[in-house]
Order: sequence, then structure tokens, then C-alpha cells
Amino acid sequence: MTDDATWVEEEFLDEDWYGQDLSGQTYRGCTFREVDLTEAVSQSAMFESCEFDNCRLNASTHTNTAFVACQLRRTSLFGATLDGCKLTGTTFVECTLRPLTVRAGQWRAVLLRGAQLGGLELDGLDLQEADLQEADLTGASLLRCDLSRASLRKARLDEADLRGANLRPPTWRSRPCVARRSMSPGRSLWSRRRAPSSRPFRSEAVARDLSALPKAQLHLHLTGAMRPATLRELAESRGVAVPDHDGRAVGEWAEFQARYDAARALIRTPDDIRRVLVEAAVDDAADGCGWLEVQVDPTSYAPRLGGLRSALEAVLTAAKHAPIPTGVIVASSWARSPAHAERLAGLAAEYAGDGVVGFGLSNDERRGQVTDFGPAFRIATAAGLLTTPHAGFYTPATHVRDCVELLGAGRIGHGTSAATDPATMDLLAERQVALEICPTSYPPLGVHRLDSIPVERLLGAGVPVALASDDPLLFGVGLAGQYAIGRDALALSDDVLADIATYSIRASAAPPAIRQRLLAGVQHWRQAPDNP
Repeated sequence: MTDDATWVEEEFLDEDWYGQDLSGQTYRGCTFREVDLTEAVSQSAMFESCEFDNCRLNASTHTNTAFVACQLRRTSLFGATLDGCKLTGTTFVECTLRPLTVRAGQWRAVLLRGAQLGGLELDGLDLQEADLQEADLTGASLLRCDLSRASLRKARLDEADLRGANLRPPTWRSRPCVARRSMSPGRSLWSRRRAPSSRPFRSEAVARDLSALPKAQLHLHLTGAMRPATLRELAESRGVAVPDHDGRAVGEWAEFQARYDAARALIRTPDDIRRVLVEAAVDDAADGCGWLEVQVDPTSYAPRLGGLRSALEAVLTAAKHAPIPTGVIVASSWARSPAHAERLAGLAAEYAGDGVVGFGLSNDERRGQVTDFGPAFRIATAAGLLTTPHAGFYTPATHVRDCVELLGAGRIGHGTSAATDPATMDLLAERQVALEICPTSYPPLGVHRLDSIPVERLLGAGVPVALASDDPLLFGVGLAGQYAIGRDALALSDDVLADIATYSIRASAAPPAIRQRLLAGVQHWRQAPDNP
């Protein structure tokens, strides 16, 4: 092994790495089974979306090393030291974690459910949105820890030192941005039933936590993923009024687009892009997302960032810093020329395998002709990219069918009108073309009430359905909240919601190792006993 080496999707089985120096090395999507890493050392190493099964990291020392979106199962860290390490989105299952020396670091959205952490010194640790349910923290030192939005349900905190810790409780709203008035039962477009919470609030009727259900986010626009607080900060730093971003009362597409464009105008630097994308990934990770696909049209960012290529590279760089594995879908617009779409498809093709995973068409699908975009989609398909145009939002089922037959679409953004035509549903089922359904996007624009979205009809016809959040900045509901709507407004059972999560993973562009891990997690969630 040499410094600064990189391994991608490698499997290491029953190997002896005793005392190895892993400093500066990168492992992405790798699997470690029964590997002995006792007394290994690492500094500024990166383990991304890796699995450690029955491994030994006893007495190992890691300094400023990142274990991002990893899964450690039945792995021992007895006597290990983690100094300034980043463990964002990492899961520990049946691991030995005592004794363990921890010196600060970022452990956001880490899953330590039921972990034995008694007596550990975790002072100054960033544990925002961590899952510590049922963890034993008896006698642990949590001085000045940031536990905001962490889940501590049934955790044992006897004699734990929590002085100076931030214990702001978890919010059940994925985007606490806009008033709930437009979600009230009085707004008949939303639902004839009670308005659902934007994240699953446990009650006697709710058996399982939907934020613990592993899933993929397949339909999220970059600007629409911005946190409202970030929008306000960017506006204030530039001395402009905060744009109206409540998209739940817009009525018409043009009004929605105007609000979206006003928010997008505040994203002006690569640092802005990185902040928006990383924060969105943190939010989705807290909602159970293990693979994120963010959709971006670089056209509108290009003037401020030095061109289309520079804008795309800024997004790709940001994606590498996300706490969960993230792919980028380059999207042109139905409202722009076919020649522009071909240019963007060519750009996307250049970065296939280097962060770009797909090509799509966004905006109002009524503004373009399907046949005009055939050349662009052929460029993307030839590069091995997943293709996913918006269709069937305003347009009829025939538009969805044309996108599949003429553009070779592998997924469809929205596509709910397909439910009106058995032949189109048969085509989608036969080719297993998944529909990216975003429940909160439809009521404001007059497409569906929440309780009339045809998810059950589509699933019954064999059409793969994935739930996604689209533009939570404008519609106020994140990824887990969309599943909560499925449960509350559409009366979908937990088994059906697990099926939908499974479809989201299988229809994604996630690498095989990530898919396998997430699918196993869905099965575990499905089989877990109901919580009281």
C-alpha cells in the first residue's frame, strides 16, 4: 500500500492489516470482512460508503480521518482512538465501542441506536441529528456536545454529564420554513383527510419510524433543496430582500418558477453551492437517505461561475463533500432549445463516471416537443447515463409514453398522468421505468389533492414508484415527510412504503455495494418488531 492510493468497490476478505499505516488513502464503496486492523493508524484518510463486517480495529488510531456513510457491523473498536474524525451518516450495529478515546470531531446523523457508550468521554463532539435511541450513555461525559435534533428516545443518561450541551429536540418538520396554513384541512386541494406532518410523528397508529427506513432520493433540485435559513442568510449578506419562497400557494407554474428563480439568484459562488448541497444531504441523511441524486441545470449558474463547465464542476466538488454518497443529474430545460440540451448532454457525458450519473429535462414539459430532444438523449445514453425527463405533470399519459419510447427514458420525473392509461402503465411496468413522485408538488399547482395521488393504482399495475421531495424550500416538506404523506394521506401500509423505498434504491444510479447495503437495511426495517 502506498500513500494517497485510492480503492473503489474493492472487497477485502480475511486479511491481516495489523499495524498498517493508511494515512492519506481513500476507499470508496469497499467491503472489509474479517479484516484485522489492530493497531492500524490513519491520518486524513477517507472511507466513503464502506462496509466493515466482523473487523477488528482494536487499539487503532485515526486522526482527521473520515468514515462517511459507512456501515460497521459486529466490529470491535476496543481501545481505539478517534481524534477529530468525521463519521457523518455512519451506522454502528452490534459493535464494541468501549473503551474508546474520542477527541472532538463531527458525528452528524450517525446511527448508534442501542449502542453501549457508558462512561465514554465524548466532550465537544458534534452529534447533530444522531440516532441515539436506546443507547446506554450511563456516566458518559457529553460536555459541550451539540446534540441538537438528536434522537435520544429511551436512551439511558443516568449520571451523564451534559453541561453545556445543546439539547434542542428534533423537529418533525423537515423544512421549518413556512406557515402550515396552506396544509390545513380547509385547503381542499391538499387533502380531504387530516394534513400530515412533514416528518413521521410517532403515534399509536405509527409502527415504525419512517426516517429510519433506508431510501434513495431521486428527485431533488439544487436550488429547491436550500434551507430557508440559508436563503435568509444569503439574502441578508447581499443586502437584498428575502425572496418569497412559499410555493404552496402559487396556483400557476409561472408564479412558482418566479419564486424558484429568485432563490436561485442568491447562489453566486462555489461556496454557496457547496453549502446548499451539503446541507441538503445532511437533511436527507437524517430522513433515512443513503443515496442522493441532485438535479442541476448549470445554465443559470454559469454567468456567475465562469461558464457551464465551471458551474458543473462546482456542483461535482460540492457533492464530494456531502455526508452521504451523491450523484449529479445534469438537466436541460423543456423551455430551452434542443441544441442547448445537446450541449448539456455532451457536457454530462464528459463527466460520466466522475460524479455525473444522469441527464434529464426539467421545467414545464408543455414548453417543448419530445421528438426534438432525441439527439440529446442519445448522447446521454451512449455515455451510459441514466435518463430522466420530467413528464406527465401537466401533460397526458401519451407524453410519458413518448418519453419512454422516443427518448429511452429510464425514469420519469413525476409521470402521474400515466395512471390514466392502462397501456402506458403496462409499458412502464414492462420496462420497469420508475416514476419519481413528489406528493407536495401537486396540490399548489392544481395537479392532485394529496389523497388523490394515484400511487396505489400505479403500484397495482406493476409500475415502480419512488417518493421524492422535489423542492422542499418551496413546498416545506423533506424526504421522510413525503413517506409520511404516503402513510397519512394515501393510507399506504408500512410494507408498501418499504416497497417504495426498495424501488427508489433499485431505480437509482447508486453503485452496487451501496444498493446492496440499503436494500438489506430496508429488509431489516420491514422485519423489525413494531415499537410500542
